[in-house]
Amino acid sequence: STFTTEKKDLYFRLLNEFAEVNDIKNISNLSDLKDVISNRKDFLGIIGDKEKLKSIIKTLDIKFNDLNMDETSNEMFDFIYEGNFYKINNRMIVLIMKLKGEFNQADFDIKNYYSVINSKCNFLINYINQNLEEYVKTIYLNIETNITEDERVLIELLNTDKLSDETKAKIITKTNTKISLVGEIKALEIGNLLLKESKVKPLWDNIITY
Repeated sequence: STFTTEKKDLYFRLLNEFAEVNDIKNISNLSDLKDVISNRKDFLGIIGDKEKLKSIIKTLDIKFNDLNMDETSNEMFDFIYEGNFYKINNRMIVLIMKLKGEFNQADFDIKNYYSVINSKCNFLINYINQNLEEYVKTIYLNIETNITEDERVLIELLNTDKLSDETKAKIITKTNTKISLVGEIKALEIGNLLLKESKVKPLWDNIITY
């Protein structure tokens, strides 16, 4: 395109301010507009009409990668947070935990899922639990220091039907946390893998169980 960055930005603002939402949706269907909006950290401050912005975001089901809080009102941030209009990534999760609940950097780094479910951010917790496989693959397994998960939380992850056995195996391989009672693990193959990987405490109950 021969348009300068400034001109593109101007047209982008004009489009969002003056075009009908259905027209914006049609343009999005024929272009990368949805991705462009998702990557605009300043989008929530791009025009003054908050209801129009909400309508665009909801209609296009925008998932923001990041937000510039200097450009974002509390009202708009709550709309994004409560509507799950954001990507499950480190930046957005930390931002939400800091602004809407409780955030402990040490816990986030070493026992990530524990940190999330104790954040008191109910909308975030529900969103992650609805998309648990994505969360584990994109965040949980990719934090290098995330190897000392809380035991009760680890058992919860290994017992959920929201994760594939392949993903559970990766969690077991990664963690240094040991399970006290292997009998608390529902699936025999997951329990066997815990034993194979030496992720079970050496107690008589575990020997008897398996």
